[in-house]
Amino acid sequence: VDSFAADIDKLAWHAIKVLVSFAVLEKQRVPATDFPAFVLRLPFAVSINHRYLNLPEDQLVERVEHELLLVNALRREDGFLVAV
Repeated sequence: VDSFAADIDKLAWHAIKVLVSFAVLEKQRVPATDFPAFVLRLPFAVSINHRYLNLPEDQLVERVEHELLLVNALRREDGFLVAV
């Protein structure tokens, strides 16, 4: 918790990953081609990005997808991103 409190950008990025991960988990799977629009329809994630990180939308989506795949929170399956 102390590391997050000391680095608000780290906390903001973690919050976005958790929000996106939970949203996909709720749906169970999202067509990979729809993933950018899916992420950008999550108002709180978009708001956190604008307030703290200010990443361009395409970079936000690419980074969150990459990192969630990397930690096995998502996997690719038959054209979908699936919650693990």
